[in-house]
Amino acid sequence: VDSQSLNDDKNVDDFIVHDLDSGPPQIDYSKFDFIIMLDVIEHLNNPENFLKALKKKLNNNNNISIIFTTPNIAFFTVRLSLLFGNFNYAPKGILDFTHKRLFTYYSFSNIFLDLNYKIFLKKGIPAPFPLVIKNNFLSKLLLNLNIILIKIHKKLFSFQMLFVVKVKKT
Repeated sequence: VDSQSLNDDKNVDDFIVHDLDSGPPQIDYSKFDFIIMLDVIEHLNNPENFLKALKKKLNNNNNISIIFTTPNIAFFTVRLSLLFGNFNYAPKGILDFTHKRLFTYYSFSNIFLDLNYKIFLKKGIPAPFPLVIKNNFLSKLLLNLNIILIKIHKKLFSFQMLFVVKVKKT
C-alpha cells in the first residue's frame, strides 16, 4: 500500500512517512496510549539507538505501552538447519533478506532491560502454517500443536515473539 492510498482512506486521520533509522518521528507522544511496532525492529540499522531516542520522546508519557513483535532466531527449525550447517536467507520468514538484526528471547529482553524499559508481557507466536500450506486440516493441526509446544517451551517453539514494554519511571 502506498502512502497516497492511505491518505485517501476515510478512516485515516493523519499519516506520516518516516525513516525510523533517523529516529522516532517528531509527533506529540502524549496523545497516544500505544505504539505498535510489529515486525519493525529487526529492520532497523541500530535498534538500541532507536529505543534510546524513543525513550527520550516518551519522558512526558510514561504510561504509553509499546507493542513489539520480531522473529525468534532460536525457533526450532532454524536450530535444526544450523545443526546441519545451513543458514539460508529467504524472501520471507525468520531469515528474511531485509532483516538487519536477529533476536532470541534472551537478546530481545536484554535490549529493553539494558535501556531501562520495563517488560510487561512476553508471548510466543506460532508459525503461520495456514499461510505456508494453506488453511486446511493439516495447517490447523500444526498450528494447534505449535501453540501447545509454545506453552511447554516458548523460547524454542515460538516463531515470533511479542513483547509489551513501557519506559520505567525514574
